[in-house]
Amino acid sequence: MNYLDNLKVEMSQIDALLIKIDNVLDGAQPNLAGKIRIKFWHSHGKDKPTEPFLVSRTEEPTKIPQRISELHLAKKAKCRGEFSDNYMTTYSLLSLTSELLSYRKRLKSLICTIENRARSTLNANYYRLVEAEKNIIKMDKIICAYLKAKDKEGYYRTIGKPIFTH
Repeated sequence: MNYLDNLKVEMSQIDALLIKIDNVLDGAQPNLAGKIRIKFWHSHGKDKPTEPFLVSRTEEPTKIPQRISELHLAKKAKCRGEFSDNYMTTYSLLSLTSELLSYRKRLKSLICTIENRARSTLNANYYRLVEAEKNIIKMDKIICAYLKAKDKEGYYRTIGKPIFTH
């Protein structure tokens, strides 16, 4: 397994931890407006990977929960009424969530940077390699003709099948 694969595995492990945190958050808070959860959605279409989003339950049930910012997340833990029973647990879970989301963003950025650089390097190198092989084939033909002209065909060594299809 290479480093990029390891980074992707680590990101999926973070997602698994976020799912565990969401399960604990669900039990730690009452089913009232202000309950904070972590949901995973496709951020840019069904073919794209899922992304974690923080949501808060609203007074009226809706199909799309209210998204909340990650900024000062732990301070968004409710401490009044029925929320007071597990306030410290919720606060700690949201603090941990904030850390994991921050690390996940850095990790995702690193993965994207590596993939983009590798893709552009491979694309650029591919054309360089194709051109190099074309030049080698041209030079081979020249040498083959030269050796035939000098009656030294026995010295000719075939270069084999093309590596790239032209």
